[in-house]
Amino acid sequence: MEGNTALSGKVVFVASGEAHSLILTGDGRVYSWGRGMFGRLGTGSEVDELFPIQVKFETCEEKKTQLRGGCCWCLS
Repeated sequence: MEGNTALSGKVVFVASGEAHSLILTGDGRVYSWGRGMFGRLGTGSEVDELFPIQVKFETCEEKKTQLRGGCCWCLS
């Protein structure tokens, strides 16, 4: 399998969009999977992911506390 599919901790929040899902772990990490069209997974790619892959935030070091997902977008 490609990517990082091992979760870093307990899942504390779940969100979803039309064709993708997001989870937030207790340590503030965000994972996404599903249809990657329009970059909705937040991975910098439009590749579909069958398993959760960690979303990397290059410019934001703050711990994430909530997630939201819509038709073709996600927000943490």
